[in-house]
Amino acid sequence: MLSAGDLDERTSTCNHGQQRERASAVINNGADVLKRFTTDRAFWAFVEVTRDVLAAAETLVTTHSLRTRDAIHLASAHLFKTRLAAPELRFVSADQRQTDAAAAAGMTATYIGS
Repeated sequence: MLSAGDLDERTSTCNHGQQRERASAVINNGADVLKRFTTDRAFWAFVEVTRDVLAAAETLVTTHSLRTRDAIHLASAHLFKTRLAAPELRFVSADQRQTDAAAAAGMTATYIGS
């Protein structure tokens, strides 16, 4: 017969094992992410954070519920799209607020969060 203490100990051991498995998966996935990150870098375009970008980010912060870095990211993407005259350029984010703000700014936006 199991006591409550035995059950707590077994549950605790099980939880620690699951935590180790999750941590291992994150580490392995982290290596995959880093590899993809390094590969994708060849396709990046860098947008300098200029006064124009900051002014656009300030406007986004006052009109949308965005964090500062998210607003700078969105302002940079919008400026990049405008300067390239690339209407097909899609803004992709796992942040719903950022995706909503991008759509409101006239960008084609895709939310990829869960």
